[in-house]
Amino acid sequence: MSYDAAKARLSVGDGTGLTHFVLLPPLKARYDAIEEQKSRVRVLERDLIAMRWTRPTIDVLARRLFPRLRPRAALATLELKRKVLEHVSGQSASDLSVAARDFNSAYAVQLVFQLSEEAVDVGADRLAAWGRTYDELLKLSFENLLAVSTEKVREVRPNLWALTGGGGHVAARLLFDDLLEKLPFRDEAVAMVPNQNVVLFARKSDDEALARMAQIGIDASQAPFGLWGLTMERRDGKWEPWMPESSRSSYGPLKIAALPGR
Repeated sequence: MSYDAAKARLSVGDGTGLTHFVLLPPLKARYDAIEEQKSRVRVLERDLIAMRWTRPTIDVLARRLFPRLRPRAALATLELKRKVLEHVSGQSASDLSVAARDFNSAYAVQLVFQLSEEAVDVGADRLAAWGRTYDELLKLSFENLLAVSTEKVREVRPNLWALTGGGGHVAARLLFDDLLEKLPFRDEAVAMVPNQNVVLFARKSDDEALARMAQIGIDASQAPFGLWGLTMERRDGKWEPWMPESSRSSYGPLKIAALPGR
């Protein structure tokens, strides 16, 4: 490990093989941007712990790499933040360029690397450092997620089913059709992923079930790991945003739940 004062960065490596860099000005900017004092140290942990997984083996990736749904707007905001940091500091902030692909018009699928206490975004620069492609690692993350998934979708109310769990990887189960196939109303199902730890399904013709879905969605989206209370239906093999007719009683609750996403 060495410190380059001219470039204000830490480097780990021999300088000829793969070397990991931590640029201190953008790191300090991210640190200062967090208002909660006790949370600031997590910014440092994320970057410094990352030194330990500069080039993990395929076996390590097979255990620690997961797919994750992320609002496309959140990734666009992160990209804007990267450009601002680079403009202000004059240094690269490529670690903020998250490797992702569109899932639908609202969400993208990204990769995360699971550390002991949190999951770290896998950036485009990380893929280059690992010498692996997004498609290769996405396939590996899919296999890992299915291998560790033990939760079962269950009925929590008439015509309202849920898949819940911990770890922040449950929402990504919507990427696989096996959940839909277990529903008694799979041809009339709408879905919601209001939280990384929750997937909801309801029958689109049942206003009571939809209203209950909306309430759960609002609460879950405001909890840790929250996403959006946006309802989606299956169209042409993809999940896309959906709303009932405005005359139906479930329209109001679902509209309120979906406001952040819309």
